[in-house]
Amino acid sequence: MPLQNSVRFRPWSCFGNLLPWRMPVFPSIVLLLVLFFDAPWTLAEDPAEALIDAARRGDQAEVQKLLADGVEINSAPKFNITALWQAVSKEHHDVIEVLLEAGADPDITDSVWQVPPLMLTNNLEIISLLVAHDASATGVKLREASAGGSIELVKTIVEAKTLDDQTLSDALAQAVNSKQEEVVSFLHETTNHRLPAAPTVATELLESYAGKYIGLRMNEVEIHVDNGHLIYGSPGAGGMQLVPRSNTQFQSGGYTYEFDVKPDGTASYTRLSLTNRLTFKKIGDQTDPDTPTAQNSTLSPSKDWLADTEIAAHDTWPQFRGIGGRGIAVDQNLPVTWNVEAEENLQWKIPIPGLGNSCPISWKDRLFVTTAISGDGNHDLRIGLYGDIEATNDTSVHTWLTMCFDRHTGDLIWQHKADERLPPTGRHTKSSQANATPVTDGENLIVLLNSGLLICYSLDGEVRWQKDLGELNSGMFSDPDYEWGFGSSPIIYDQTVILQCDLQQDSFVVAFDVTSGTEVWRTARDEVPSWGTPSVMAAKPCPLLVTNGTNFIRGYDARSGTEIWRLTRNAAITVPTPQVAHKLIYVTSGYRPVQPIYAIRPDAEGDISLVDGEESNQTIVWSKDRGGPYLATPLVYGNYLYTCGNNGVFTCYDALTGERVYRKRCSRGEANSFTASPVAADGIIYVTSEVGVVLAVKAGPEFEIVGENDLGDICLATPLIAGGTFIARTQHYLIAIGK
Repeated sequence: MPLQNSVRFRPWSCFGNLLPWRMPVFPSIVLLLVLFFDAPWTLAEDPAEALIDAARRGDQAEVQKLLADGVEINSAPKFNITALWQAVSKEHHDVIEVLLEAGADPDITDSVWQVPPLMLTNNLEIISLLVAHDASATGVKLREASAGGSIELVKTIVEAKTLDDQTLSDALAQAVNSKQEEVVSFLHETTNHRLPAAPTVATELLESYAGKYIGLRMNEVEIHVDNGHLIYGSPGAGGMQLVPRSNTQFQSGGYTYEFDVKPDGTASYTRLSLTNRLTFKKIGDQTDPDTPTAQNSTLSPSKDWLADTEIAAHDTWPQFRGIGGRGIAVDQNLPVTWNVEAEENLQWKIPIPGLGNSCPISWKDRLFVTTAISGDGNHDLRIGLYGDIEATNDTSVHTWLTMCFDRHTGDLIWQHKADERLPPTGRHTKSSQANATPVTDGENLIVLLNSGLLICYSLDGEVRWQKDLGELNSGMFSDPDYEWGFGSSPIIYDQTVILQCDLQQDSFVVAFDVTSGTEVWRTARDEVPSWGTPSVMAAKPCPLLVTNGTNFIRGYDARSGTEIWRLTRNAAITVPTPQVAHKLIYVTSGYRPVQPIYAIRPDAEGDISLVDGEESNQTIVWSKDRGGPYLATPLVYGNYLYTCGNNGVFTCYDALTGERVYRKRCSRGEANSFTASPVAADGIIYVTSEVGVVLAVKAGPEFEIVGENDLGDICLATPLIAGGTFIARTQHYLIAIGK
């Protein structure tokens, strides 16, 4: 029987909403993906990268030439991605054969998804090659195939190599558990019925494992006992049977579950995959950590946020997240409840043509926003927790508009057709062709379009200068075939417009004179695509421009672009904007392989990276390996740092020590995914979900939701607060809320 190809495994598809769509917010963004290199974008002078590039493209002749030239076959200069890993991810069979015969290691996992080559594909011929070359993930692959009833895959693995009895027994147990009779019959016949049945665990011990558990990311699961079997899932809702290997260890597909019950009755289990281990702790119904503080709480609001008055917005919100990118306002007297449909506390609501995830900004009574109108009418956004990497199929000519409104009434003051052309790159399904938020200094309005055009207007709409920056191609850091759309927003500092442009190739930061458009300085960056907006800190001996990037978090002299310090160990996709508060710099990221939070002193120099096991050093006041938000920029408000995960987990930390104060869940029903960054005014934090539900959370060390309001439309852009008005840019509207 000829070998059949089944659906390819995508490592990113397991990780939920891993997309960088929120372009600075959108800035917003996002993210996911398989790693590195297609075509001529790799630096040819690096032989190791050239080999990986050739393998990814399936260029067998080039692979053979580079190997003959002595290039190290298992080199992995970026994210631990080898030539074999790339060839398997693209299913280039001939190249895989060449690499394996030349000694490629089939067990090297990448450092982002931590997946070995065997787990990247279900192509039977490729699997047979990898198993025959002793891929250590063979047992996991066989268990998954047995549980799923993939008889051809089971046969391929078993026939490719002689396997030990334990590996075959585990696979048989999975097939028996899943009632995959064809697989059970094949394994029995192949092994002459010598394999033992799975062990039996006493019901009393199983009952001690039953209960509700919660993981690090606030994901709750339930385990119960049914007819002498341990079931992963709620009673009456089906579930997945866990097959015992011993009294404390169970398996299901490719996962192993290890249970631990302490003498005091507390219990936990650890779920192990090939390279990851996640621990879940049993919780009691009475201590459910997802339960918010009662709505009628008499807690007094914390007043520590009053210390932020100097940096807080009053009637002006000039850039992404307002003054300094901090996202805070004061003396706003905003309502915590409203009803758009019933026009309760609704000041005005106006439609916006096209599609844009750029945020609105304001200067006193003027409101500015950008949008992109598709020639094909494709103005759709796909929201939710998902991990797809495909771009939208819209190759039509787009029209970009810059629009100015009266902030008080919503009346259009002027609009300008900023550009009209075919977008140079695609966009992700959570992205748009108008992602970068404008910035103004009260005299100049700077707009950056996804077409690559940078425009300076007067506040009355007169074009003062413009620059074509060329193709701003930001997308999957591992594969330039996947284009997601540029998302970093410009900022203005000391009469210069500063841009962070992290692209598929030739990344850079640049500063232009705000009045003339003359380039002041430009610094090349060894970076993969990112979507975060930079920040400036007025420090000594020089003002610091801080950028969040995958390879390094960096501090530059904002006057010259000279690098002052760098910090490594960051997520593979970076979105959040650095925050400056308490004379510290807070930088966060929430993708894999780490989701760090750093609190950094401004007087850093050189390489300030932590060594393994360190959480602080002379320059880093505190840090965490987990907890950084993926898409939303954090909020430093008073004495606390607040983060919102894309799944709605809302966490409060002591900003000076890093001690976690609380972690609660903001998601409610359909409002279960979050891209917009939180903003705050007068002791209330506004957290906006993608479905347009805005939660008003009381600031301070106690979690309390004091309002839950529906905008009635999808919302990925971060709102603004100025002049007593909360203004949200949704998929179709600008909506102004106020008393």
